[in-house]
Amino acid sequence: MAATGAGEQDFNRLWAAQAVSAFGARIAREGLPIAAITTLTASPAALGILSALTGLASLVLGLSAGGWVDRRPRRGVLIAMNLVRAATLAIIPLAALAGFLTLPMILTAATVIAGASTVFVMAEHAILPELVAPEALITANARLSATDSVAEIGGPALAGVLFQILTAPFAVAATAVSWLASALLLLRIRRGRPVETEPRTQAQGPSFLSGLRTTWADREIRVLFLIQMAWGLTAGVFGSVYVLFALRTLQLPTGLLGLAIACGGSAPWPGRRRGRCCSVVWAPDRP
Repeated sequence: MAATGAGEQDFNRLWAAQAVSAFGARIAREGLPIAAITTLTASPAALGILSALTGLASLVLGLSAGGWVDRRPRRGVLIAMNLVRAATLAIIPLAALAGFLTLPMILTAATVIAGASTVFVMAEHAILPELVAPEALITANARLSATDSVAEIGGPALAGVLFQILTAPFAVAATAVSWLASALLLLRIRRGRPVETEPRTQAQGPSFLSGLRTTWADREIRVLFLIQMAWGLTAGVFGSVYVLFALRTLQLPTGLLGLAIACGGSAPWPGRRRGRCCSVVWAPDRP
């Protein structure tokens, strides 16, 4: 990479924080449905609602939060999203210990985490021009993407092991700890080079509507958006019931279920990064 000295150290800290966060996101993604099934005996309809809410959160913030991220310190956004996810997820084991864990609590937690994860992904790529030289951006992005792919394989496998060793939903506490660790790594990033951004203007209108108009105006982005929307609808049907089928019908242990999901994560299919279909659609001011 062209970045040297402090810049390279800062990128390495970002890279480490992203790796920890990515694994945590996969554990939470698989762990919350498992907790809903094993602890609260959630129905297929409830899991369908969970899938719909998390997808909706990613869609809305994917179209509206790009400009918001661009006008704020990216490191602060990354840290805030980690803290939001950690605090939200910590409620689950605490509520279980107190004996008042409910399905709406899991649904709410999953929705908040999905939205915060979408914003985190935006900010982790938007901060790169502040940390590395322009000629190193492709390499830096490649490293982040490679780590994300590794987490897609290893995260579900780790989730299965955690849920087999620890009783759900206490295993999700490990994810909250991982996001706190990620936030601490991000705190060590020094101030990078300033990157100019355009101020928000009234012509932009509401962020969500502006993002939707921008997406629809570009033919190539519009086609990709429609493809991802169609994929999200069909994959959501599968995603809402496959954990239920594996645990209740096949009676797979959670460790084996995690391994099966990890095998699926190693395949180069477009839907393996669930909840990411619209994470970078709307960011007109991003460098």
